Amino acid sequence: MLSALLFMLLLLTIPACGSNDASLEKFDSYNLKKCDSNCVGEEAEHIDPRDRASFLLVIRDGKFYDSQDSLVDSSGIYVMSGSGEIYYEALLTGQDRSFFHSRFLGGRAVAGAGWMVFKQGVIQLIDNASGHYKPDATFLFQVVRELALQGADLSQMEVRVH
Repeated sequence: MLSALLFMLLLLTIPACGSNDASLEKFDSYNLKKCDSNCVGEEAEHIDPRDRASFLLVIRDGKFYDSQDSLVDSSGIYVMSGSGEIYYEALLTGQDRSFFHSRFLGGRAVAGAGWMVFKQGVIQLIDNASGHYKPDATFLFQVVRELALQGADLSQMEVRVH
C-alpha cells in the first residue's frame, strides 16, 4: 500500500505518454489496455454508448460527483477511457458480480480499470484490480495522474497495486 503523497512523487518521475517532460501535465495520449479475457459477447450486457453518461464521474472542488450531481459515497468499479473520462458503478460487498469493467466501454481498450472507495465525495482508495483487463501499475499511475490533473483531492487516498 502506498500513500497518495508517495504515489504522486512516483508519478512525477514517469514521463507522460507522447511527452519528454516528466512534469504533471495533460497526456497527449494514454496507453490503452485491451481486455485479457472474452469481453465481447460476454453474458453481461455492455452499456449502450448513449447511456454511458449516467456512469460518468465529475470532479469539482476536489470532490467526486455522480451523474445526478450527488457526492459519491460508496465503493465500486471504474474504468478510465482513452480520453480521461472516469466511469464508475457502485457495488455492494458480496453483491452479485454481474457488472464487469468491460461493460462500460463495450469491451474496448481502457486507460485504467479497478476499484475505488469514496467517502462524502473524497477518494479514499484506488486500485487496479480487474479480472478482464488485468492492468499493471503503469495504468494505475496514469489514472491517478489524470485524477490529479482534474483537480481531485488525493490527500486521503490509499493506492493498492495488484
